[in-house]
Amino acid sequence: MDKDYLSKVEAEARDGEFYLDSMAIRPEYRGMGIGRMLIEYAIEKGKRLGCAYSSLLVDKDKPKLEAYYQTMGFERFGEMEFFGHDYYRMRYVK
Repeated sequence: MDKDYLSKVEAEARDGEFYLDSMAIRPEYRGMGIGRMLIEYAIEKGKRLGCAYSSLLVDKDKPKLEAYYQTMGFERFGEMEFFGHDYYRMRYVK
């Protein structure tokens, strides 16, 4: 990896957005609605803090995960490469 790689990488988060990062549910607790509750809580927290919108990255190789976020109201608003992976930037604006 180029030693100056990090200086060239686009920022994950932007000013005014509430960025959701590194959330996961243990396999034995999946399918219980816990992930949805966490994301809804995070969205509301961002609104209370005055953020314009909430955002996250989803790996382009995970279409089921992207569809899951879309069921909650997230939509694509860009793409980025980060440490050798391609991601869609998604945001919730409602």
